[in-house]
Amino acid sequence: MSDVDTVLKLLENPTRRRILRRLTLETHYPLQLSKELKISPQAIMKQLDILEKHGLVRCERSTSTMGPSRKCYYTARRISIRLDLAPHLFEARVREASPEVVGEDTGDTHSDLGNLSDLYGRLKEINHEISLVDRQLGNLIRNKEEELDKALQIIQDMFDEYEEREIMHYILTHREFTLGELSESLGLREEYIRGVLRRLSEMGLIPKKVY
Repeated sequence: MSDVDTVLKLLENPTRRRILRRLTLETHYPLQLSKELKISPQAIMKQLDILEKHGLVRCERSTSTMGPSRKCYYTARRISIRLDLAPHLFEARVREASPEVVGEDTGDTHSDLGNLSDLYGRLKEINHEISLVDRQLGNLIRNKEEELDKALQIIQDMFDEYEEREIMHYILTHREFTLGELSESLGLREEYIRGVLRRLSEMGLIPKKVY
């Protein structure tokens, strides 16, 4: 799932976020979610169906000696959303980790880590490392915004047409893209974009392979 609009629309609903939060802790039955969230079973099932349709949750049948089998839901995707907004920068992206390769294999297992105190210490260390990465990312984003500010001043002097400036800004802010993605994002025809890219290439501003 790489469509930012779809992911944001799914997560804008507070009930769906509350459901997902509980499913990250452990699997739940719909009736269990209904009681915990104090929401009708019908409303819970409606939201679960939406989440399942988009692959954020899955369900399986759980057998019981006390009665018929029941649907049990659990989270099924690993998604990270990033939104960068600054005076000269707007980027929104979704990154999804592969189920097969989530991260580095540290070689640790539950038996190796020992008791809950050991796990707490390891998780505290991981949270600290994430904080350092977040701080570094924040600094890089500020640096990027400063460089974009300088570039945009040059672009405004070089290009009279707003669409041309928009295309150049898109190229500067995206490391990789296709002509179709550029066209869809800016709402411009591919033929027009290709012509602008060709002129930019002739001016030596972009490599020919971009278009």
